[in-house]
Amino acid sequence: MYVTKTNKPMKTSNPKVNVVAKKRGRPCKEMTRAEKLTLRAKKAWATRRANAGEIIKEVVKETEKTAVKFKNYYGENKEVARKIMIDAICATPRLQRAKVDRILCLPAAKAIIELRLLEIYSRFTFSACEYDKEVANELHKTIYENNLGGIMDVHCGKISDIIYRANKDEFSHLILDYCGEIDTFYDEIDHALMNKIVQVGGTVSITVAKRTHPSNKETGIVARMNKMYPLRPDAIGEVEWALIQIFEEYQKRGLYSFETLKNYSDSARGANMALIVLRRIK
Repeated sequence: MYVTKTNKPMKTSNPKVNVVAKKRGRPCKEMTRAEKLTLRAKKAWATRRANAGEIIKEVVKETEKTAVKFKNYYGENKEVARKIMIDAICATPRLQRAKVDRILCLPAAKAIIELRLLEIYSRFTFSACEYDKEVANELHKTIYENNLGGIMDVHCGKISDIIYRANKDEFSHLILDYCGEIDTFYDEIDHALMNKIVQVGGTVSITVAKRTHPSNKETGIVARMNKMYPLRPDAIGEVEWALIQIFEEYQKRGLYSFETLKNYSDSARGANMALIVLRRIK
């Protein structure tokens, strides 16, 4: 028998009716064993995918709860680091006759360095990058409140997107105010330096978190640093000599002068940071 739309039973010449066919309102032959197994497998796969989706949602929720936002906007030592970057930019011999006045930067939400630079030299424009959408929205508010439309544009993505597409001499300065350790960003930093995307006389300011524990990595920049200066537990607060060695390599190639390495932290629990300032000389 099969069931019609009116749910009235009708006789059929074939007494074997598939349960699925009953639900769909049409007659069909009984499923073979292979077909039943295939259907069962598809249902199981759909269930697993649904469960996986719920797990992913939970992980995303937990990640959003525990995500750390940059909040050290006005820390005393952060201010010292900003002053070093600003002074280096203002000391550029070709500041008044630069070919370009555009700075590639990571301004976070408040664009503190950028606003201070505009007070000194109004011709600067900025290519700002921000990966976090919430911070990018706050940055857009800062731009609106300070009438920076047409002066600062925002790329909502990674700064590496801009670095890898940039042409030689495209920017007057780079302010790469990173928060993580150098191994996360070294490839894009190296690309920017070797491809000379900042013009001659311009500065490249880089902030990175210092190594906080020994690493077992056998390749990459951290492995090189560990070979130069193995990190000792009692040496975390010392000058990061390995960073000096890494960036002095660009000076030895005659491309940049190594101007500054400044270590700073604004609290006992705050990250130990290092500021590096290079200037392109060739």
